[in-house]
Amino acid sequence: DQATHNKIVSFIWGIADDVLRDLFKRGKYPDVILPMCVIRRMDAVLGGLYIVVQFLGGVVGAFMLWLMVEQFDVVDQTGALGSNGYGDAGGINLTGALVVEVLLTMFFVLAVLLLTDKAASAAMAGVGIGAALSAVHLIGIGLTGTSVNPARSFGPALFAGGTALEQVWVFLLAPAVGGLLAAVVYPLTRAADVVEAPAVETPEGDKRAPDGA
Repeated sequence: DQATHNKIVSFIWGIADDVLRDLFKRGKYPDVILPMCVIRRMDAVLGGLYIVVQFLGGVVGAFMLWLMVEQFDVVDQTGALGSNGYGDAGGINLTGALVVEVLLTMFFVLAVLLLTDKAASAAMAGVGIGAALSAVHLIGIGLTGTSVNPARSFGPALFAGGTALEQVWVFLLAPAVGGLLAAVVYPLTRAADVVEAPAVETPEGDKRAPDGA
């Protein structure tokens, strides 16, 4: 049934997140680029490059999904390549979709920021972030399909077109707002000596002290 399906998808997302985030460079989370730049953990130029690359990856992934459905007779059970939606295309209205996506993104990004600061255990970061993403999907899949990542929403909407493309602005705006709110809340949860900005990584891979440090 749908509830079981949602739980399985959430579990798979959590495991994938846990594995991949530990496999790649620690502390670099493309879906939280904006708040990372705000709290000066990432250079703005490098952050911009991450954003471009992530959106390109989302488009390429969505194209592969579209190709499988259109050319290889793979059944699209969502009817819109897994696009996010609200109203008739989701399980919640426009206002609710905005609120849900903002809050879920804020929760997830805040979890990432807290689990990767210098007071946290690096060994537990992947597990904690994976668990947070699983929780986000358990809550959001039945409501909006769960975005919390604009690039994840943009690619499928681009190829699905129609209602998905008309509604994608919600899933570009709400995660950005949620990420910024997390960047505002994060310093309030930590002691002053803990939230001191670490060295910022530049596109060349160098480390430099943040501005004003």
